[in-house]
Amino acid sequence: MSKYKKRQKTFRNTWKDYFSLHHRVRRGLIVLFGLISIEILALIYLHYLPASAEKVDVEKFRKEIDEFYASGNTDSTYERGDDKVTYARNSDFAVKNYQERKIEQKRELFSFNPNQLPDSAWKRLGFSEKQIHSIQNYEAKGGKFKTKEDVKKMYAIRPEEFNRIEPYIVIPEAAKATHHDSAASHKFFLVVDIGIADSTELEKLPMVGNYLAQKISNYREKLGGFYSISQLKEVRGMHDSSLQVIMPHVILRDSSNLRRINLNTADYSELNRHPYIDNAVANLIINYRKQHGSFREVDDLRKVALVDAELYRKIAPYLKVE
Repeated sequence: MSKYKKRQKTFRNTWKDYFSLHHRVRRGLIVLFGLISIEILALIYLHYLPASAEKVDVEKFRKEIDEFYASGNTDSTYERGDDKVTYARNSDFAVKNYQERKIEQKRELFSFNPNQLPDSAWKRLGFSEKQIHSIQNYEAKGGKFKTKEDVKKMYAIRPEEFNRIEPYIVIPEAAKATHHDSAASHKFFLVVDIGIADSTELEKLPMVGNYLAQKISNYREKLGGFYSISQLKEVRGMHDSSLQVIMPHVILRDSSNLRRINLNTADYSELNRHPYIDNAVANLIINYRKQHGSFREVDDLRKVALVDAELYRKIAPYLKVE
């Protein structure tokens, strides 16, 4: 036998030694692959198996509701299986949240003096823990309710809530007299123009220290000026209770002297530096210019995606077209 054939035979034997399997191992692999195949098929079947759902009989449900209300037991819960549902009618039929109804039932109306009113009394009137906390912060920082209008100005109290409690607010005449006497005795009443005041002047405002005064000044610079006193509440670190105390002491004499951005020449960085324009809107403004040409008027900004009515109202005073 030639050396070539011997070499070839040796190679074949070696290959068989490495890749041949014992018959028990082969049977084990067959069983394993069979189990894997069964599991895959089962998963596919369960995935595509249509979910069976009991068809809801709407008419039957309506009859049950009508029977429930006919019984006159509308203040209790209506049990169906393991679920408890509370129903209420608004015109023909409506479902009202059970917890909301309970809160409504717990609200009481009684004559009260809002100054230093205990937590429990505010809760009886129907106010939440968050609202009460905001009111108490206002009082803790020196705020007082001298008139009903002072209560109305609280951001924590919604207009509809104030209308509900307004007839029951009773502020003693002594507090009102003190208010008028103190106003008459103080010839000087601090008023600061937030449009031009520097941080030193702003720091003189009640409840405004060096930190908050600097924040107000910096935010005004980033905006390009204030056009409304209400923009103070956008300043980082400005709380509702602080704002309530500050408001009587601030004015804005000139809201027209704003730094405006030219929509047709501003680049991405200039647009994005403004607090009201994020990176997405800045990119969209630039893309709009590339596709449609220059803006002919500021109102064209409404055509840019993501610029909704609220954003346009806020940003328009800071824009121009040249």
